[in-house]
Amino acid sequence: MCRSFITGLGLIAFLLNIQSAAAQSAHTELLKGDKAYKEKNYAQAEEKYRSAVEKQGGAKENYNLGNAVYQRENYDAAVKYFEEAAGKALDQNQKAQAYYNLGNAHFKASAWDKSVEAYKNALRLNPGDAQAKHNLAQARRRIPPPPPPDQNKQQQNQQQQDQQQNQEQQNQQNDKQRQEQQSKSQAGKEEEISRQEAEELLKIMEQEEKKVMNKMRREKRGACSSDKDW
Repeated sequence: MCRSFITGLGLIAFLLNIQSAAAQSAHTELLKGDKAYKEKNYAQAEEKYRSAVEKQGGAKENYNLGNAVYQRENYDAAVKYFEEAAGKALDQNQKAQAYYNLGNAHFKASAWDKSVEAYKNALRLNPGDAQAKHNLAQARRRIPPPPPPDQNKQQQNQQQQDQQQNQEQQNQQNDKQRQEQQSKSQAGKEEEISRQEAEELLKIMEQEEKKVMNKMRREKRGACSSDKDW
């Protein structure tokens, strides 16, 4: 029993030593990163801070790495690390500062809505932050106003009116074409009727002429007989 207990204590001490060594190594990398950051060597600062995050990914390591990639205009990566820092920070002021920088990263990425929300979170934790208030107002100004509620409805009504007008014009054109076809058909029928009437009238005239001729022949024949008898 005693041996197991001692062995357990030894294991705990060993793990603590490993953690302490990792923490010391991460702290060393942070110091190197801070030095490079102050010298505005942001690429080297990013490298050292990233090494610190890999060794001990706490709030401070993520926050500093976010600052380095932000300075290198990699705003999407900065958003990631500031979010990590805000989620892991135990101190209220550090958490507020992480949200503030998160708002800046969203602002640079033109994500105005997300920027506004990040600044709000920073002000909830630190209401007296004048710079956060200023940046919040700037972000709000860049959000485009929503369209008027009736604009979509007006567009739909206009489209319906245009469609109805086009349909009416098409109907009028179709009616005109039908009327023209009917007029042509009626004219053809009238012309046909006129021909029939003319032919019938000609036949009647021919028949009348035949009757007259026959009558004249009969009268002439009768006159000849009378002369002969006398």
